[in-house]
Amino acid sequence: MSKLALGDELHGEWVQVIVKKPRTLLQADAAGISIVRRKDGKREAEDRVFVESLRVVTIIGIHPWERKEGQTVVLNLTLHKPINSGLRRVEEGLAFDPHHDYRKVAKVVTEHVKKSTYKTVEALATAVARVACTKCDIEKVTVSVEKPSALAFAKGAGVEVTRHRAFFNLVEGPNLEAHQPENEEEGSSGDRGASKVRHRAFVALGSNMGDRFQWIRDAVKELDTRGLKVQRTSSLYESKPMYVLEQPEFLNGVCEVYRLPLSGIASIQTNEIKIETTLSPMGLLKELKDIEDTMGRKKIIDKGPRNIDLDILLYNGFVMDSEVLTIPHKLMLEREFVLRPLCEYAAVKSMSFYILYIG
Repeated sequence: MSKLALGDELHGEWVQVIVKKPRTLLQADAAGISIVRRKDGKREAEDRVFVESLRVVTIIGIHPWERKEGQTVVLNLTLHKPINSGLRRVEEGLAFDPHHDYRKVAKVVTEHVKKSTYKTVEALATAVARVACTKCDIEKVTVSVEKPSALAFAKGAGVEVTRHRAFFNLVEGPNLEAHQPENEEEGSSGDRGASKVRHRAFVALGSNMGDRFQWIRDAVKELDTRGLKVQRTSSLYESKPMYVLEQPEFLNGVCEVYRLPLSGIASIQTNEIKIETTLSPMGLLKELKDIEDTMGRKKIIDKGPRNIDLDILLYNGFVMDSEVLTIPHKLMLEREFVLRPLCEYAAVKSMSFYILYIG
């Protein structure tokens, strides 16, 4: 079709051709391919293989009732073919390259989603992208996940992510155990090799017992003594208790930290926090819990009174969903005492990603 449009009969300069085959997959509305071609032969756009509205029933959500019965999620997959990949071209009459066989990708993704029990659509979307890139050898993939039953007066709520295979090579490589909690459970401190990539985390601070300000101040000092050299925190806000109402009011804030190579980085914006450590998300969690223990926190009632509370809110845009750690923090969007201090970072240029991510 592209040859016809660009040939002597139609005299086109460039053309986009989209071929869509409805119901070619049992659980999807359609699948197809989109290409863009120019008469001069230059390639400026990737070929795209897509699967539309792939419906799968799975366990997803944070509420107790959502953990009991499966819900339908709707996935859209776009497999990008790099321009210089050397793959066989559709217009030459050859079959799809096996790396971009939408039937295989849809089958692998469907099997993974059916067995999954993610708590957020963000975690599910990233997991689907990981499966496509690592198990189906896709170089670049865009995944959208929609949860039709999420809102009573809306068609649905969802998220879209685009990931390259190199992203998962980075986060799952030997320098970062963000997606390898089993290594952390065996006592890995994350210092087997310092990553060359700068990572950034946001940690919530809270207290509602005794001298609340002093508890938070001591916690920040303790972070510093452990190599987490905090140079800035948000303002502190007094807030009424949630969940367990019969307890004193809280003092809450957020601090921002960096994860850097042990050798450090010569120059960073002075209005942001510096930290030199090789902690992965699981390693950072262990450090925070150890600080709580060192400061004498005793958990008597869930969400009850506490002298100090330290929680990871965000970590470099990563999405994790395990039994002990969920990133982004699964309850942060319903907590004004977290969002208010976190929004103070909206004025920082590099914070814009996180505001879009959680909003």
